[in-house]
Amino acid sequence: MKNILILGVLIASAIAQISAQTITTESGWKNDFNSYPNSLRVVMTNDPSCPGCLEMVSNQIAIYENVHGCGLNSSIQYFFNWTKVFTTTTYSDAQIREGQFQDPTLQGRYHHYYDSTQVISDKIQDMLGLVDPSGAGGVYTGWHTLLFYEPGITWGNTINPPFPTFWMHKLDTIYNADPLLYYDSATVALNFNIIACAATSVDETSAFDKFSIFPIPSDGKNLKISINVNGRNNRLVIVDIMDRIIFDEKINSATTFDLPAKLNSGTYIVSFIEGNHTITSRKIVITE
Repeated sequence: MKNILILGVLIASAIAQISAQTITTESGWKNDFNSYPNSLRVVMTNDPSCPGCLEMVSNQIAIYENVHGCGLNSSIQYFFNWTKVFTTTTYSDAQIREGQFQDPTLQGRYHHYYDSTQVISDKIQDMLGLVDPSGAGGVYTGWHTLLFYEPGITWGNTINPPFPTFWMHKLDTIYNADPLLYYDSATVALNFNIIACAATSVDETSAFDKFSIFPIPSDGKNLKISINVNGRNNRLVIVDIMDRIIFDEKINSATTFDLPAKLNSGTYIVSFIEGNHTITSRKIVITE
């Protein structure tokens, strides 16, 4: 099956879903993307024969499947857009990568495509305001990019996909790429957890009743956390911007407590976890 939908027009041989996983629609990548309007969608566009690309994707997968985050939730969807940038790249390369990157939960969250003529990559390039430094119009495209789309974003009646909630790249400035958005795993981990946990949390009112932090803002001193739970297998986890665990403690009853040590200035993710599911996460910024 080789297809792509742009402005409602089916263009044959432009892109192929490598194998039928959970999506078998004939309307192409656009409709596949829009099939999950209530999910966080992660779009990774890379050449399947590019060593740097594979290093970047492997790093991302490790972040997404971090047990302290929300990546294992079945409502989060991952789109691997393997685009042909190098002339030696083949369909077989993309098939190999599909075999390499498989959904560990077997829930069909991983969707692989081969963009042989860079149709989607060009649209991503245009949407992000990138340029083709070769001047050849399609030799270098919106590859080596990572896009996060929060729930509620859909691809409407436009040529290009919608602008992402957050994105990073591994491109040179000759692509007109923002150097401040150059790929950094800590920044990716922080933003992924913020968006992913928000996308998969329970009703905000009930979550707030169970979990609150005060005072906010804070200088890191006398920071109190209130938990309203009864039962076992509840945890409170705090990670820093480098995804390092700062605090991890079991909470079995309603309690209010001070953090055992002052948090240094910086950004943290505080997550309340019931069993294996992150109920809600909050970003807190500590200032001096």
